Amino acid sequence: GFATALIGENGAGKTTLINILAGTRLDYKGELTFFGKWNDKDREQEDVPVREMIGYTGPGNYYLPNWTVQQVEEVTQMLFDKFDREKFESLLEQLQISANTAGGKQKKVSDLSDGNKMKLMLAGVLARETSLLILDEITQSLSQDTRQVIYRLKDRFKKENRAMIIISHDLDETL
Repeated sequence: GFATALIGENGAGKTTLINILAGTRLDYKGELTFFGKWNDKDREQEDVPVREMIGYTGPGNYYLPNWTVQQVEEVTQMLFDKFDREKFESLLEQLQISANTAGGKQKKVSDLSDGNKMKLMLAGVLARETSLLILDEITQSLSQDTRQVIYRLKDRFKKENRAMIIISHDLDETL
């Protein structure tokens, strides 16, 4: 149920650290320990749940541009055992992703606005049962209304006694 904020200037290493924790960057020295039980060498083992326990969302191209929203949903379900398709559908609706309209699930990721791409990434990660949620500059391209929805989702996540690491240049976003 704790939240940790990493705040700093560009180039300070915030995103590098998060990428190492999330396993998207492997060119580092040292060793990591996850949840007091597993190290970074265990992270990708099939019988070790570390990958399932960490949810990560950040800026950049998260999904292939030619994928449809439907394919994002299907691939996420294949990759993560604890992905809840109904929760994903609900999040698409709550976050008002334009792809959640009649026939909209066939919309390609490349056709979504930057804000809707970020909301799609959030829906994908929040629809999973994770113990640690890592949010890297998630509100950069979101409207103020959508930011309020995200803040409520973050509050709910904390109440569920799950941990979060929030990276931002803006102190108000981390509260």
